[in-house]
Amino acid sequence: MGSFHLKPPFIVFIVSTLLLSYNFCHADRNVERGWTCSEPDNSTVGNSFQTKLNNILYSLASIVSHNSGFYKATAGKDFNEIYGLIQCRGDISAQDCTNCTGESIKVALHRCPESESVVVWFTWCFLRYSDETFFGVSEQYGLGTFDTNGSWAHLHLRLQISL
Repeated sequence: MGSFHLKPPFIVFIVSTLLLSYNFCHADRNVERGWTCSEPDNSTVGNSFQTKLNNILYSLASIVSHNSGFYKATAGKDFNEIYGLIQCRGDISAQDCTNCTGESIKVALHRCPESESVVVWFTWCFLRYSDETFFGVSEQYGLGTFDTNGSWAHLHLRLQISL
């Protein structure tokens, strides 16, 4: 009987083709990963906080994709300010960044309608706003995510946000 022998270049070609055709990023889709809110404060409804918040969120949503996926803004004066920040992952498109920003704002307003301090994580972006400054402050957040095997995995994320 004759033997079948594959030459090394052919093997490299087959292995390379298989590896390149496999989508390693199949799980990379934009999903909500978590959120945290300060205690609800009824004084935020219908006052200048809401107006400033709307201005911050509009500013973040309209400028972030034109600013390399990162933008921070403030609204108000002196001790009556709101601070906002949006950051998108560096490997997503400007359109995906814009979409993620919009989704994170919807989540923030839906889940935390009366909170003065909100953090929202998505796969592709991170939104934060607060009535207290956080620019240049290092903080640690805990975030639980549900993996595909049905068990909880915990990720502790240390964020350094600086000017």
